[in-house]
Amino acid sequence: MNERHRKKSGCGVVLRLSLRQAQGRLGVCHGEPVEPRPSCLRTFCGAVPFGRLYSALCMVRQLPKSAAAQRHCNTLGFFFLVAVLLSVLAGCAGLPTLKPMDAYQESAALSACQRPFLTEKVRLVHEMNVVMPGGEGQAIGVLRADPASRSLQSILMTVEGLVLFDIEAGETLTVHRAVPPFDAPAFAAQMAMDISLAFFSPGTRPAAIGREAEGTAVCRFARPGGEFVDVLAAENGALEIRLYGAGQELRKKVSIPHLARSGPAEELEIRGATWPSYSLHLRLIEVEKE
Repeated sequence: MNERHRKKSGCGVVLRLSLRQAQGRLGVCHGEPVEPRPSCLRTFCGAVPFGRLYSALCMVRQLPKSAAAQRHCNTLGFFFLVAVLLSVLAGCAGLPTLKPMDAYQESAALSACQRPFLTEKVRLVHEMNVVMPGGEGQAIGVLRADPASRSLQSILMTVEGLVLFDIEAGETLTVHRAVPPFDAPAFAAQMAMDISLAFFSPGTRPAAIGREAEGTAVCRFARPGGEFVDVLAAENGALEIRLYGAGQELRKKVSIPHLARSGPAEELEIRGATWPSYSLHLRLIEVEKE
């Protein structure tokens, strides 16, 4: 028999950003623009989704004829250069240095670092607030996740049940449905990566255990390709999961303000640190063991 845990609040969630509004706000990047835009803007938006550093040549691939359109491109070019500079500075910062921890404290620190991750196959329902460049809105997220196989199915829908986004991820990634603005080429892969980072353990044997300068316990896990995952466990129950790229730049961050027990957090936020930034705020409504 399935065990169910239902939150009393959150059942009256409404999709504050309608599908038509979402298409209108982000249509410039992923569909027909609401109003005329210079041709360079469509080239720019096609390269933007979720922080992949793109070639600056895309900004001038199609030169606009009007002065207003040229100003559009000049403005976008300025923000692009600022974003590249910030990304370079972030990459130069490198991984935080960890202070050694007494050997008798390492076991407790590792146990605390494993608390937010799933240990069994579950179905989770969240109220989600999605913030993307150009707009934000609320939806219902349904997640079926199996930590043993590191496989998942993620569905975003309106409160009325209209499915906006449906993917399965494991050894391969399958997109069953993606309605604009969720049909960006990189969105499905980024969503699968975000979910895996937040709910699946990065490993059982960290490459290092120590403390940050402020004294927070940190478990550092190495990943293929030169990436690292830091799990920070504060004494007040707050946790943070950070993904660093091969260049040691901070790429993603999962924040859990408080975790009263091991398992899915009541509330968490996933934030992309690279440009353009985005965030997913999740509030747990229901848990069902499968």
